[in-house]
Amino acid sequence: MNDSYKILEFIWQKGLIAVLLIALLLIIHNPDRAEKLKELFFLPLFRFFKRGSRQYIAAKMGYTVTEFLKRQIRSELNSSLDVKIKIKWVHSPSDPVLSQDGTLVLRLRETDDQTRNVLSATKVALPHLVCPTLRPHIKPHASVAIDLTLLRKLADGMGKHAYPIFQRYFLSPAVDEDVDIKALFTKLIELDSSGTFVFVFLEELSLLGETLYSKGDTSDRTEEIVAFLDFLLGEARREISEEITLRYFSKDFNVGIILLAKTWKALIQGVTPYLKRMDENVKLGCDSIYIIAFPPAFEFFSRLIDAAEGDDRISKIKVSKVRALSKENHLIADKKMGLFRRNPMFSDTSFDDKVKAAGLREGMLVEGAVLDVSENMALVDVQGINAVIHRKECSWFTVFNCSEYLSVNERKKFLIRSIDVSKGMLELTNRTAELDPWKPDNLPNVGDVVEVTMTKCNGLEYFGRYGDNIEIVIPRLELSWLEISGADDTTLIGTQQRVVIYEKSDEMHTLKGSIKQREPDPWPKIHAGLPKGTELRATVSEVTPNFVKVDLPRGLAGIISRESMHKAGFEYADFEKTLIKGQGLDVVVTKVFIKKRKIRLDLKRNIGKQ
Repeated sequence: MNDSYKILEFIWQKGLIAVLLIALLLIIHNPDRAEKLKELFFLPLFRFFKRGSRQYIAAKMGYTVTEFLKRQIRSELNSSLDVKIKIKWVHSPSDPVLSQDGTLVLRLRETDDQTRNVLSATKVALPHLVCPTLRPHIKPHASVAIDLTLLRKLADGMGKHAYPIFQRYFLSPAVDEDVDIKALFTKLIELDSSGTFVFVFLEELSLLGETLYSKGDTSDRTEEIVAFLDFLLGEARREISEEITLRYFSKDFNVGIILLAKTWKALIQGVTPYLKRMDENVKLGCDSIYIIAFPPAFEFFSRLIDAAEGDDRISKIKVSKVRALSKENHLIADKKMGLFRRNPMFSDTSFDDKVKAAGLREGMLVEGAVLDVSENMALVDVQGINAVIHRKECSWFTVFNCSEYLSVNERKKFLIRSIDVSKGMLELTNRTAELDPWKPDNLPNVGDVVEVTMTKCNGLEYFGRYGDNIEIVIPRLELSWLEISGADDTTLIGTQQRVVIYEKSDEMHTLKGSIKQREPDPWPKIHAGLPKGTELRATVSEVTPNFVKVDLPRGLAGIISRESMHKAGFEYADFEKTLIKGQGLDVVVTKVFIKKRKIRLDLKRNIGKQ
């Protein structure tokens, strides 16, 4: 009733002409809205005056069924027809509508709730719209189970009130009459919960039906279809990290599945390993390759789809987002799914033949288009052949991520480093002789002190630039003779530092420098100045399960062992929780290690304890 009042109030405020103009614009923008607007128009007449009941019922039923077919089936099932359901009332046996193609005759029940009529209309229409050419090749119970699964999807979308009607008038009569329907329906519902019922199962059934029809094959395929269903249920029931079979080969189905999640392989190696897997599927005979992505991998899914479209042997058929039920918390979640099919217009020419036809050879300079960039490698298209460039080969300088030097869609010159026939892949490099900075005349020698610009750090080493193109590595331990407590790796980035060269390798093309070696080693003096028993005031800088690190005067640092903390009494028994950073402690030096450059301490209160 609230909807009816709102519609009347809207018409009263805007005026009938304005409302009609708005409706006309909506219909022009999307013709499918005509039935919905017709339903809304007749709703208040039907509710208040019991007028236009047939028009209202026809509009409501037509729109509901059409939207279900469009959003739940057409959007995910590539082979389904783009149909529009219209309800027309027949007044006599000579009505012209009875002679038109696509007409189904239904008897509707007179009721205020049209849920049952909507489900009845859909039930009659489904065999004509979903896998119609396969129906003669499957047993009746299989056909009924498929339609019941689709009706269940429709009932779920109509609201909570619809499911009892579906169960009472459609599900219960069918499963009570035939146990085979019940068993198959249970499996199909489980498959639908995973989001693969329409997108994968019905898609493959539709393709099978068209194939059998074209061959004039009339044999029953129910057993083969159930076996394929059991294979798909393996993916639906898969636990996280569980290894399962992802290829299925039979006389009717040749299907491969690739699963994507947020894994180290996707983040570090990019699309290349997955393209290799797709290549394996094609070579092994998969006619359909499904890519299924979970939410953490949605961005990576798009990258893989774009990269796979460059393979002429396969064609992208459809990509869609489907709803699925999470196994962990039973909440609705999304999956992204894509389908590629073998392209009959192209043969799987061998990699070696392609290389020879393109005239490619090792050491050759070629132009390539970057298709995908990840941390450890990038995928490049070279004259229609997949090639990879590994992180180290992107530059003569140290590379943390390929994206530092390469970007998607960039065209660039590369050198063919090797041609790996076993992997079917070109390996490229950007470390050409012309760009090699290792020229004796420009290099400093061991003992030279040079000024470098600190550019990056990997936690263990800093990297600096000397001049424009000479890289010098400064190990973290070479920053200072003293321990750098809690230093941020980014604090030195961009600064100018004077370093002394202490190692040079012509073979490895590396120079190593040190900041601390510009000064003499202070640890012999520290050892002499801190004899055993020296009392100091320390400040806690770090607490770990095995020791406590403290700051000492003159920029020094020391270590108090776990055993010493426990020995100190009750208040330090649970030192991991009771000690805080910045807390003061009275300590005593127990030993100074010159070679290890460490100071071992004990708590002052422990001195004299046995």
